[in-house]
Amino acid sequence: MEDIIVEYILGYYMHCNTPWIDVDHVLMPVHVDSMEHWILVHFDVHNRCLNIFYSLQGKLNEGKALRTIKRFSFLLPYFLELVGFFSARKDLNLSSEFYANKKPTDPLEVYMVEGLPEQQLNDCGVFVIAYAEYFIHGMLDELKKNFQVQNYRNKLSLELYMHGKKKQIKGYESDFDFKGRLSKKMKNTKT
Repeated sequence: MEDIIVEYILGYYMHCNTPWIDVDHVLMPVHVDSMEHWILVHFDVHNRCLNIFYSLQGKLNEGKALRTIKRFSFLLPYFLELVGFFSARKDLNLSSEFYANKKPTDPLEVYMVEGLPEQQLNDCGVFVIAYAEYFIHGMLDELKKNFQVQNYRNKLSLELYMHGKKKQIKGYESDFDFKGRLSKKMKNTKT
């Protein structure tokens, strides 16, 4: 219960973290160590699966990403069961094809999202951010049609600059100043 993953699931790790029991989709940036590459993984709660947003070409690289995410597909259900996630989600259709005849700790299905733009240079981080932003706004089809990496980089640069200026002017703190709220809460309840 003191693992960082539990803190994320329960909504305690970052100041703006939402408990997973309150959402239908969870986006996770994942580093694939064997490739020194970042990918985006989408946990679809109702379809009980992990969708991989992947920006590199080639089946060899795709296989490395799949092997990494397969580990998540095995471990994540155990963490979800540990925190009572499935029993707390009364909105899940446990008789659907995604949940029927499965134990809560059975591995999640893993799928590669097809038809996404692929990177040409060493810019996987830009793609992870773009995949997340376009997914959140329901615009993946737009991303697939006309994605310009340099334009997106410029957009990110401007947004980060504006955020930094607002932070200086208004004097507010970033989320990294609030890590580990579950640990603090657990320590307070033990005393």
